[in-house]
Amino acid sequence: MEQKKFKVLAVGTSDPGKLPIWVGYLKTFIESKSAVKDTACMSIISPKLLKSFNGTLPAIKAENPDMITFTPHEDWNTDELIALCKEVKAWKNIPVVICAENPRNRLQRDAAEKSKAVDYIIHGEAEYPLEALIVAYAENREEIPEFSNMLCLTGSKKTAVPAL
Repeated sequence: MEQKKFKVLAVGTSDPGKLPIWVGYLKTFIESKSAVKDTACMSIISPKLLKSFNGTLPAIKAENPDMITFTPHEDWNTDELIALCKEVKAWKNIPVVICAENPRNRLQRDAAEKSKAVDYIIHGEAEYPLEALIVAYAENREEIPEFSNMLCLTGSKKTAVPAL
C-alpha cells in the first residue's frame, strides 16, 4: 500500500487562470529535486478575484492540505492575506508559510507577528527552507535547520544549527 503523501498547498498570486511562475518553480523543485520528492506533493491554486484573497478559503478546504504557503504579490492587499491566514488557522491548525519576494513584497513582519496566524516567513529563494519545513512536519521532527532568510514566528518547530 502506498504511503499517504504530505500535501502542501501553494496559494499563488497571478492573473486568474495563469500559473504563478515562481510557485510553479517551487512545485517542480519539491516534487522532483528535493529530499521530499517521494513523500510530499504540492498543489497550486490562485484566488478567483484578481488582487484579492477574499473568498479563497473554500478552495483551500477542498484541497485539505497538511501545510499551506502563500506568495503575496507586491500590489495585493496584505490585510486580506492576514485575514485569510487567520481563517485557515481557525479551520485547521496547519503550518502557514509566507514565501515573500525580497525586497518588493508588502508583507510587514509586524502584521504577520501580530496576527499569530503566520508560522514562517521566507524571504527570497524559498526552495531549501521550504524543503526543510516540509521534512520537519512530514516526518514529525522537532527541529528545523536555521536559514538566514527564514523567520520562525509562531511555528511549533525549533530552529537548530544554521543550514549549509
